[in-house]
Amino acid sequence: MQRAIWATPDLKTALKDTVASTASITPLLSNSGSPALSGTVPDSSAVVTV
Repeated sequence: MQRAIWATPDLKTALKDTVASTASITPLLSNSGSPALSGTVPDSSAVVTV
């Protein structure tokens, strides 16, 4: 039980970091002049690639 309680904030932090990274990278893809790239590549893959 205690491990599950401590894991929850870590997961929330990881999700927040992922969302923040995606939010900051998505405009870069849109502004790079490659609409095909931003349209076909999932956000998670874009975060890992960049």
